[in-house]
Amino acid sequence: MNPTPARVSGGLPTLPRRPAGGHKGTFGRVAIVGGSVGFSGAVCLSSLAALRTGSGLVTAVVPAAIQAIVAVSEPCVMTVGLADGEQGLLPVSAARVQQISAGRDAVAVGPGLGQGDAQLGLVSHFLQLCECPLVLDADALNVAATGRLLTAVQRPGVGRTVVVT
Repeated sequence: MNPTPARVSGGLPTLPRRPAGGHKGTFGRVAIVGGSVGFSGAVCLSSLAALRTGSGLVTAVVPAAIQAIVAVSEPCVMTVGLADGEQGLLPVSAARVQQISAGRDAVAVGPGLGQGDAQLGLVSHFLQLCECPLVLDADALNVAATGRLLTAVQRPGVGRTVVVT
């Protein structure tokens, strides 16, 4: 069976045909980094949007306290828990950020992330170390603005893409 491209009215482009031998690993690997206690919905919806727009493997990277909530929201989304404590997300090392972004086709940071020193460090590490296209959204933008990281967003390094939403 050959998949037929989706047609959208209004002159929008059609979706490309997917190869018959394709599998979920063929269609893009995305990490969505965000969420916090009381704000798990943002990362759940962002992960679902990544799936619905064609990403094959979507991983929600969230504080451990909400990992179970995110995991049951959509069984097709994989989850990774980040260390957290009573005050929320604990600082995340540069090595952990590199591990999260390794092998990804894109990383989005921010939905429901919260704002604080640990989040500032996380966003800063992603801006410095992420080698794939990077999307900053929601709280990541607020943290970047507060921490004066926006010059890094405005002038990404060679070969890097940063999308500000």
